Amino acid sequence: MRLARRPGLHVYTDGAFSSLSAGAAFVVYTHTGRPVEAKRFKLSSAGSAFAAELVALREALIYLLGYHTVQPAHLYTDRLSLLMALASLRTCSNEIEDIRSIYATLSNRLQVFLYHIKGYAGVPGNEVADHLAVRACTVGEPRAALLSARVVRSALTERRALEKVGRRLGHQHRGTELFRWIPDVSSLPPNFPPHKKITFVITGHGRFPFYLHGLSLLQSPTCFCDAVSTSIDHYMLSCAGTLSFRDRLVALPGAAISPGLYPSLLRNPRALEVLKEMVRHINLNMPQTD
Repeated sequence: MRLARRPGLHVYTDGAFSSLSAGAAFVVYTHTGRPVEAKRFKLSSAGSAFAAELVALREALIYLLGYHTVQPAHLYTDRLSLLMALASLRTCSNEIEDIRSIYATLSNRLQVFLYHIKGYAGVPGNEVADHLAVRACTVGEPRAALLSARVVRSALTERRALEKVGRRLGHQHRGTELFRWIPDVSSLPPNFPPHKKITFVITGHGRFPFYLHGLSLLQSPTCFCDAVSTSIDHYMLSCAGTLSFRDRLVALPGAAISPGLYPSLLRNPRALEVLKEMVRHINLNMPQTD
């Protein structure tokens, strides 16, 4: 690439974005191809690849501000829309204005050129920047990227939908077993929907005497401990046959087994394992169905 042989510093910027993570990076070379600097940034928030590329360019300009040279600086990006936004008088976002301000300050000291290059065209500097940006999604200096209006609107729409589901849950399911474990949408555990044995516990729909008796599959809701069971509370609070499991739950940090605090168990991975073992124990000691 002929541009890369012009005297001065050559800076390649790139960003990487997915629904799970985002990163930005830049790499600096001399016109002889000697590497000068490489930086990568892990973004705590980014709504698009454009936002990630914007951070990469801004950080590259900030680096040049602190680099003591009067040599021309050539900056490259494969995001044409970013250069168009910088050139457009109709683009007035805070992020773009920030880059314009840094660019103007830097231009007072040295010549600064911005170029568009095609992505995945085999340009070595761009390939390195792309690789670093992908790596930055997991390891890099922390940076924040402002969310786009589209992402904010999407998040608000999702929040309103969750609030609607929460109101419906409270109105229609307040008297159910599930409501005691998940009283509102904010109580949903990160691993939801859970393992089937946990589903048995939080719904009360499983191989329990009280449930099978309600379906007329057992003559009596009597537990293997010889006490009558009417809900999952029997096993959580009083069953002699599950005492060892209750003791293990109580010993866990942050876990509680009073009915009002059942949601805390769903947020504790170790408590979930104990609950699964308890259900397995109950099932092994179940009487035969009629």
